[in-house]
Amino acid sequence: MPRVIDRPGVDGESALNADSSAAPATDTRFSGKRILITGARGFLGTHLWQALAATGAELHGVVRTLPPETSSGHIRWWQSDVSDASTMERVIQAVRPDIVYHLAGAAQVDTSWHNVAPHLATNALGTHHVLRAVRRLRRPCRVAP
Repeated sequence: MPRVIDRPGVDGESALNADSSAAPATDTRFSGKRILITGARGFLGTHLWQALAATGAELHGVVRTLPPETSSGHIRWWQSDVSDASTMERVIQAVRPDIVYHLAGAAQVDTSWHNVAPHLATNALGTHHVLRAVRRLRRPCRVAP
C-alpha cells in the first residue's frame, strides 16, 4: 500500500530560492491544478517541482525512498514504485491528478546491459502502470513524459 509522507519538501531552501524566471509567480496555467510527478527526487523531477512551487499548483511526488526531514510545504510525498501496478493505481486514485509528469526511470545504461529485467520493469512496465492507472481515473488527465 502506498504511504503518504507528511514531510513535504526535499530541499526547502533551494525551493524557496529557486530561480523565479523558470515559473514566475504570475504564471497561472497551473494554479489550482493537482500535479503528480513520478521520479520527483531525480534530477528533472526536483527542478520541475521547484519551478512549479510558485504557481499555485497542488504538487504530489512519487518516491521509492523516504525524503529527508527537510520541509518546505510545497509538495506532498507518496512512497511507491512505478513498477508496482497496485500501489501506483492507489496513488493515482488518491491524488486524482489533472496532470502527471512521468519522470521515473532507471537511467544507468552501463548496468542495464548486464541486468535488463529491473530496467524493463521500471521503464517499460512502470510507464504502462502509470498510463493504465490514469486511464482508469475516468476523468481528464494529461500525461507528460
